[in-house]
Amino acid sequence: AKISRKEITKSRLLVYEIDDEELTSQWGVWEDAGLPESVYAIAGSVVSMVMSNKKVSVKPGVTYLLFLSAAVIATPTYDILTNISTGYFWATIAGSSEYGAWIKSALLNPGALFFMLVHTGANVAFFVTLGPTLAKFIERKVSN
Repeated sequence: AKISRKEITKSRLLVYEIDDEELTSQWGVWEDAGLPESVYAIAGSVVSMVMSNKKVSVKPGVTYLLFLSAAVIATPTYDILTNISTGYFWATIAGSSEYGAWIKSALLNPGALFFMLVHTGANVAFFVTLGPTLAKFIERKVSN
């Protein structure tokens, strides 16, 4: 299938149309569904369910391990889903039907791997230091 491309300008932003369908409507399904972001909501929900019968402690222990696990699982999952969307987007812009190659490139390029490592490390630090404190704060507000 031959893909026809034409460029249009919307308020100084260059937007590509492919087969008279805006590109954002083709790849934006992931963002519309909030799929990558829902990974964090699911992780928070799991931590909440596990902690529902327990008091949140800001001291090292089970609470920290739960938040650490949430960060280590949710962050790479989020990055992988986002990079799959990015690879699909790149293939669409290039007019290529080789989506697998573009997705592989988006997932395995050195920049993506380095970002995933740094992103996971930052989220581990954030989840472990602020997660229990915020959960304890919310627990106090809810119980009052």
